[in-house]
Amino acid sequence: MVSENAKRKLGLIGLGRFGLLFARILKDDFDLVVYDENTAALARAKEAGLVTADLEKTLAREIIIYCVPISLFEEIFKSHRNLLEKDGTQKTVIDVLSVKSHPKQVFIREKPQNVRVLLTHPMFGPDSIDEDLNLTGKRIVVDRLDLD
Repeated sequence: MVSENAKRKLGLIGLGRFGLLFARILKDDFDLVVYDENTAALARAKEAGLVTADLEKTLAREIIIYCVPISLFEEIFKSHRNLLEKDGTQKTVIDVLSVKSHPKQVFIREKPQNVRVLLTHPMFGPDSIDEDLNLTGKRIVVDRLDLD
């Protein structure tokens, strides 16, 4: 576990099955806040011991992970653009969508200048992780998107 003072500030958007799982995995090692527009999802997150925040506070974090349905990703990311660039600080945005071509094209068109992008594909999901959240042997494919 990382010391409280050294924890990086992370925001997670989307609390479906994978988003909730990923938040539970990350919560001990990051200063994590989570957001979903669905109030039932927020209630499940609170029951899991996660800290919820409004959208603006979540997008103000230095690292933001998008765990949203691929069919909604472009609309959601476009609607977040102004908040992502609002304070001008450098941010890293990470997607966990199962297909990389779509988010890559969205990021090429829509990402603000202050945002770096990591395209990821976790090779595990809610049905392949035990209750102890052990990631031993699990892999994540990562591709940094350089646009500058």
